[in-house]
Amino acid sequence: MAMRLKNASDWTRVRVMLFVLTGVLACVLIAAVYSYFSYSEFHPEEQALAVRNSILLPMLLAVPLLTMLGFKLLQLEEVNAELAHAANIDMLTGGLNRRAFTELIHAELAKSKTERADGALLIVDADYFKQINDSLGHDGGDAALIAIAECIRATIRADDFMGRVGGEEFAVFMRGASLPESVLAGERIVAAVQQLEFEYEGVRRNLAVSVGGAAFVAADMKFRDLYRAADERLYQAKEAGRNQAVVLPFVQAA
Repeated sequence: MAMRLKNASDWTRVRVMLFVLTGVLACVLIAAVYSYFSYSEFHPEEQALAVRNSILLPMLLAVPLLTMLGFKLLQLEEVNAELAHAANIDMLTGGLNRRAFTELIHAELAKSKTERADGALLIVDADYFKQINDSLGHDGGDAALIAIAECIRATIRADDFMGRVGGEEFAVFMRGASLPESVLAGERIVAAVQQLEFEYEGVRRNLAVSVGGAAFVAADMKFRDLYRAADERLYQAKEAGRNQAVVLPFVQAA
């Protein structure tokens, strides 16, 4: 935490300074007004001394106290942000967890209720993952999942969403992608994972994934329908021999 505060952004420092200055000025103003009227019947010099002390004392006391309080509040803000981040992130792979991914896509698809939208959902499943776990152990399986996730993340577009939605299953939402773009994306993911040089504790293993995808151009799209369609295409890719992508248009049920 201390290191993050040391490297705090300029805006963070400005916020602390504004908090301190506002607090000090408020304390000084209140104390000065109170002293001025409390000592109104005293000699002018005594009244001036009282007002001067009422200005100096708040400055001496309030500046360090408010500065400390300001940074404590920022620490609390950072902790809350980290907790919110942790609640949305799959801690193994760094992608969105299933809940966060689902909520995000629900929000994206909700926009299609008022405007026509297009995009695609891809589901990526690691092939023969049980064999990897059996031969390399669960730590080796985790390492394989991390490698696959990094490969997917490096392959998709910067504004695409990637999440881990199952044990060895990932999902990618491509906002605004056409059918040809989503087909190419699925094929690129398959090819990129196939070319991975994965090694764990001196043991090299070939990795592969199957991809099922549904590309849509529709209004009032429902996530469950889109997910079901992509999952059906994933099953087709598995049945056809794995290590391939099947991405087709989504057809809204009548």
